[in-house]
Amino acid sequence: MTLFPRLRDEERSAVSWAELADGWLESHRAKSGASVSEETAAGLDAVGAVLGLFSDVLSMLPLAAFRDTSGSPTKINRAPQIVSSPSAKVDARTWRAQAAVSWLLWGNVYAYVTSRDALGYPTGAEILHPDSVEVIETGALSLPTYKLDGRAVPNDRIIHRPGRWVRPGSCVGVAPLTRFRETIGMAIAARDFAAGWFGEGAHPSGVLETEHKLDQDQVKLLKERFMAAIRGREPVAMGFGVKYKPVQVNPKESLLTEQQMGATVAVARAFGVQPEMIGASTTGQNVTYANREQRAIDFLTFSADPWLVRFEDMLTDQLPRPQYVKFNRGALLRTDIITRYKAHDISVRGGWQNRDEIRVHEEQGPIPDGDLYLWPPGRTTPEADPGGTNDGG
Repeated sequence: MTLFPRLRDEERSAVSWAELADGWLESHRAKSGASVSEETAAGLDAVGAVLGLFSDVLSMLPLAAFRDTSGSPTKINRAPQIVSSPSAKVDARTWRAQAAVSWLLWGNVYAYVTSRDALGYPTGAEILHPDSVEVIETGALSLPTYKLDGRAVPNDRIIHRPGRWVRPGSCVGVAPLTRFRETIGMAIAARDFAAGWFGEGAHPSGVLETEHKLDQDQVKLLKERFMAAIRGREPVAMGFGVKYKPVQVNPKESLLTEQQMGATVAVARAFGVQPEMIGASTTGQNVTYANREQRAIDFLTFSADPWLVRFEDMLTDQLPRPQYVKFNRGALLRTDIITRYKAHDISVRGGWQNRDEIRVHEEQGPIPDGDLYLWPPGRTTPEADPGGTNDGG
């Protein structure tokens, strides 16, 4: 979608850029008075934390390509280029992070296909800035058309995936900044109010007191001498029996702490994450080491997984069947070493993983006979298999 509306030639001469900018700001203004745009929202620490959280998860989780034939998935050792190196400008992890930011701020991901293989499947694509893309929908049953920087482009050149909120009958996702404009605007207003309170003189930093009666010239001289001394970091000798009394404001009494925390919790709720994941907490919440793994499972299930599935589907659609891509979600569920080793032991003794596969998880090399599966339970060597059922696979 474009930043400013397109105007006919006869309109351009009658509308100034200042008027356009004023109209754009007004359309982005929340009831709190704050202007909510991609830039102002990203500058809010709560939104920045959400962006960092999801872009890190999407970019850092291991991503692999598989081939599924007759229900037997096999990992493709050399992943397709669209998975391993889709961009000529940035690395694959940054490419994925760009997609996350685009989804979270604009509600859509657009990528321009730059290269294809001999079968016509995309091998390279660049993530586009959503403001440079215009989606034209002419009817509920008609395919959309796309314009890039005002120029029409073929549909097969654009990879488009909407985010979480899509209106019925449309293929364009609703931006979270539009859906939750008032929530984010309230958070921006609370931050700006707090900054003004402490930084712009919303309350005096101190008071000069004396029992002597001073005229206006003496008061002015006293203030000038005091300000000059503190600017030069010198001892203050004011005379007139003057004493300096600092004004201390308790942040709790000013309700700024509660406002900031409430705004952060509201932003977390809007983006579907637990408040403690972005540095906030709710009343009565107790986060301990014992429930860290459960918190990670909850985050993966209810917050991260919907975005991971969308990304997997987006790349899978660019591959020939029966190939598909999948994140290794186990990397997000890091456990303590004892729990991890117990899980490895159960998987090996149960026969659904061999020792070499476990050693790959622990970044260790293979060992002799490490590729043998211990099944039935209790057999540890090929010689212990009198029936010859252990064929290593």
